Amino acid sequence: MSLNSRVIGLAAGLIGAGLAASPALAQVSPSPLVVHNPPLSDAQIAAFSASVGINATCTRAYLAASNNTLPQSLSQLTDFMTLAPAADLCSPGAVASAMNNTPAPTPAQIAAYAQSVGVNATCIQAFVLHANSLPTSLAELNQFQLLAPSTDLCTPATVSSAQR
Repeated sequence: MSLNSRVIGLAAGLIGAGLAASPALAQVSPSPLVVHNPPLSDAQIAAFSASVGINATCTRAYLAASNNTLPQSLSQLTDFMTLAPAADLCSPGAVASAMNNTPAPTPAQIAAYAQSVGVNATCIQAFVLHANSLPTSLAELNQFQLLAPSTDLCTPATVSSAQR
């Protein structure tokens, strides 16, 4: 074999080995680098919350779910609020409470409201946990009662027993 044949054979062997190894190399490629945005200050959160009419707890929940990035549109924020758990205080009642700057109702207010509408206080407390406010209408309360789990004692039987 001539020197050229050996060099060509060696080059072909190296190219073949490189091609055979490339899938293995692709498997160990580094994962994409995730850059975490710095958290917003309390003043920035308060300013944003006031500008869109939501409470700071809801804004913080949105930021935690979106890598500390404020929503680019109100529809993004609305989509988040629709699916957010009650603990994030993003419910319509909580937002209304923040917009009106009213505190959550006290246990005495809950009991008085429950007695005035003939519903047990546990059901009204469940509504307040969901909405951070008392129902603004009986229609709103009725809607909640239809969807509330039985543990909230909002079933027709518990409501009628509270009326007796």
